Amino acid sequence: MTMTIAIDDQARIVSIGEVARGLVCGCRCIECAEPVVARKGPQRVHHFSHVSQKQPCEVMPESFLHRYAKQVVEESLGLQLPPQPGHHPDSDDQSSWWDFDSVEQEVWLGSFRPDLVAELPDGPLLLEFACTSFVDDEKQALIEQLGIRAVEVNLSGLLVTPTAVGLQELRRAILHDVSLKQWLYPPASAPSMGEATPLSVEVAVETEPRNQMPEPLRFSIQGLWVDLRVLEFGSVVVRSVAYSPAIAGLLKRLARQYSGRYVAKFRNWMFPAWAETFVRQELEALADHDQHSPAHVSAAFSALSAATQIDLGSYLDAREIHRQYLSGLAPECLPWGEFGARHFGTGLDCDALEDLLKSSGVEILGVEIIRVKGQMDFAYRLRR
Repeated sequence: MTMTIAIDDQARIVSIGEVARGLVCGCRCIECAEPVVARKGPQRVHHFSHVSQKQPCEVMPESFLHRYAKQVVEESLGLQLPPQPGHHPDSDDQSSWWDFDSVEQEVWLGSFRPDLVAELPDGPLLLEFACTSFVDDEKQALIEQLGIRAVEVNLSGLLVTPTAVGLQELRRAILHDVSLKQWLYPPASAPSMGEATPLSVEVAVETEPRNQMPEPLRFSIQGLWVDLRVLEFGSVVVRSVAYSPAIAGLLKRLARQYSGRYVAKFRNWMFPAWAETFVRQELEALADHDQHSPAHVSAAFSALSAATQIDLGSYLDAREIHRQYLSGLAPECLPWGEFGARHFGTGLDCDALEDLLKSSGVEILGVEIIRVKGQMDFAYRLRR
């Protein structure tokens, strides 16, 4: 290939016809990355040449195609794909356009680095572009181990014409030619003789709604909720319900350890399927040790009351209520209706507790000051 294409200052592949004449084009050689000048005189064929006046580089079609294909999909935020195995299109057109929320190049997923990772609301899609080297058995096994949807795009038969018109034709083929795409995961399963008829397949699709978000597994870490979800295709999503710099730091550490990445649009962290067990165990280890159900909280109240060696009667321990607010269990763990709470004025910020009660809709009906064994005891009458 002649030097009629180059890389502009935005790292995009451009043709000579798309840029300004001379050094102002701000381009570099696609092969050696040296600065180039756009030669667009009236006599010779328009082309790029090195500023250093070295011999023109030979632009390899394979490396150009691979790079240009990634650029096209990243700019378009979408791709026309054949039906995903296991899904049955309702229209005569078997292909469909997939819109992506974002696209990232060459993100490491454990020991595997796909060409592109496209983010969708229901999980990622991996894209591999092949010119001469196609996905082999080893890479296929890694993809299946990750359990993430993956497609291979075959670029080997595309004609490379390094002109503005040629780039447009390449763009059309890469985006819209379904015959170039093949699903790597989920694998295509050939129907057997005893498989159900198309009618029973329709019934199965109707009775099993898709795109329904799974229920999260919830952890309380440093008093804040952290949710873990496993999506349909195995990817793991972790999200802190409320922002905390400390929690964000913990999740960033997990992402570095287990090939996770932050998805800004959904404000969550995405992990590959193989990391599910590790991430869950990490969150369980980080979870607050007093993360209990309401029944266990009541038992904790009783135990603390007994430990004070003072008869609190029908009152709950206000110190424990405060701790449950900080761990995120209150006010759900508090009884409905009217109830009482008492403490001894030590180790508790009364103003902070009252603010927590009021902000969560628990009404303070009255406060009584009682002296017990020389200590000041505040008795609250509350209503939820």
